[in-house]
Amino acid sequence: MEDLIATGGPWVLGFAILVVQLLGRRENSRQHQEGRQEIRDTKQDVLSQLNDAKSSLNDLINSTSTGLGISIDRVEETALRTEVKLDEHIRDHATGAFVKQ
Repeated sequence: MEDLIATGGPWVLGFAILVVQLLGRRENSRQHQEGRQEIRDTKQDVLSQLNDAKSSLNDLINSTSTGLGISIDRVEETALRTEVKLDEHIRDHATGAFVKQ
């Protein structure tokens, strides 16, 4: 029996080392998978935030361009009214409407 223990001791020690290594590998693999999942989750969060920012920027551009279009229309209308009044004023001078009799 002592011969079996004496000859089996190194095998038991080797087996114990092997078990510790395998458990360590499993733990490392688990941590690696958790890390990859965390990276995927973070990537999804960043992409979601970028899409939200893009949507907000598009909304801002659309509202600004609508307001700008309205302003341009008002300026154009004012320019046309001014042009008509100026033409009338020049015509009045040309026809002598301002000459006192």
